[in-house]
Amino acid sequence: MKRFVPIAMLALLFAAGCVNASNDEDADAPANGATHSVNGSIRVPAGAQRGDVSTVNGSIRVDDAATVSAAHTVNGDIRVGAHATVESLKTVNGSITLGAGSRVNEAITSVNGSLTLRDDSQVTGSVSNVNGSIALTAAHVAGGLQTVNGDISLRGNSHIEGGILVRKPASRWFDW
Repeated sequence: MKRFVPIAMLALLFAAGCVNASNDEDADAPANGATHSVNGSIRVPAGAQRGDVSTVNGSIRVDDAATVSAAHTVNGDIRVGAHATVESLKTVNGSITLGAGSRVNEAITSVNGSLTLRDDSQVTGSVSNVNGSIALTAAHVAGGLQTVNGDISLRGNSHIEGGILVRKPASRWFDW
C-alpha cells in the first residue's frame, strides 16, 4: 500500500492547474495563472485576463476584449473575439480565427489549418502555416506571411510587412 502513495501524490501534482471538460462544453479558464487541458475545450470569458491557455484535444475560445498570454492547442481550433489581445497563437491541427480589432503581439502558427484575420486585426509577428488557406480582410501583419500548400486571400485594405513567402513543398517521391 505504501508504494501507491507516491504515485498518487505525483498524479495530484500533474493535475494541478489542469482543466478537463467534454468536447461539448467549454471549461472557463480560472482567473489567475495558466490553464491546461488534455481532453477538453477552454473558454476565456469576455473582458477577462488570463495567463497561458493550452489543450491537447480541444478548442480554445478567447471571448471579446479578453487578454491571454498565449493560446496553444494540438488538435483543435482557436477563436479570438473582437478587440481581444493575445501574445501568441499556435495549433497543429486546427484553424485560427481573429475577430475584428483583435491583436496578437507575436506570431500565429498552424501546421494543418486555415488562418483567418478579420477587419482591423493586428499581428506584430509573422503568420504561417503549412496546409490551409490564409485569409486577411483589412488586417495588418507586421512580420510577414508564409505558407507551403495554402491559398492566400487578401481583401480590403490588408497590409503585410516583411513579404509573402510560399515555400516549395518537399517531394520525397520524385525530384523533378
